[in-house]
Amino acid sequence: MRPVVNAISLQVNAGETLALVGESGSGKSVTALSILRLLPTPPAVYLSGDIRFHGESLLHASEQTLRGVRGNKSP
Repeated sequence: MRPVVNAISLQVNAGETLALVGESGSGKSVTALSILRLLPTPPAVYLSGDIRFHGESLLHASEQTLRGVRGNKSP
């Protein structure tokens, strides 16, 4: 298995907007899905690093917490 992404860092402050742009098939949707932990694991694997939202790690968050972040409060 080889890493698909290496050494990426994004920081979006309150009131800012981040846009992911690129050609079709360049990984925009996969990036967004992985940030919200919506990719099935396996095959997706988070090898290192962290994804933080309001200071909380999303990689270690419960499914209930993730639903709140995603805006889907139903179980």
